[in-house]
Amino acid sequence: MLLAADMGMMFKAWITPVEKIGEGQFRKVFRCDPFAIKILKEVLVKKQFRGMAQLPLQPYVRKKYGIADFNRHEFEHYQLLAEILPAHLQRCFNPIHWAGHHQGLNISLSDLVLNDDGTPAQPLTRSGIIENGDFWNTLAEIEHFLLDHKLYFTGVNSDNILVRRTEGIMQPVVVDYKWLGREAYPCQFWLRSNGRLEKKLQGKFQQMRFAHQLFSN
Repeated sequence: MLLAADMGMMFKAWITPVEKIGEGQFRKVFRCDPFAIKILKEVLVKKQFRGMAQLPLQPYVRKKYGIADFNRHEFEHYQLLAEILPAHLQRCFNPIHWAGHHQGLNISLSDLVLNDDGTPAQPLTRSGIIENGDFWNTLAEIEHFLLDHKLYFTGVNSDNILVRRTEGIMQPVVVDYKWLGREAYPCQFWLRSNGRLEKKLQGKFQQMRFAHQLFSN
């Protein structure tokens, strides 16, 4: 069995970012076939009372969310998910293979989600109107699975669900496993209740369905 250190050494051989394929508030995503690399930003640009400010990202994340290592935090939550993931939903949750530091960068490695024409799958926000009923049925299965197992991922939204198109099939793929609740929002005491967390997660899925209905009419 490979140890975590061995896994890190093995995956580092592939870490040569080719092109940027995405960017969020905290990370940039690069293509590095057959992987996608998420690199934690060093600086967070945030709107404040007197205008835009640049804040050192890691101290900000540690103070606000209580997270010492952002990519490691997400990797550990994916590992918990992987232990209970049913076979029919495995392709709907993109695996994270390793998270750590390399050449001064805080990174994580996951599979590169591709369409059958070799292009990177796009997030739901950039995929246009989706009339494929199977896609929305699968998204509902993902929602029920997360709720049934009390997996309250704050990253579940239309920016972090990719639409993979293969052989005429459109499939939602979750690519973000940040945790919602007490650990992520220590000052929001009302998020310590499972009932509140359920409603918040349900609201995220409702927003995705509502946006689709709004733009398809």
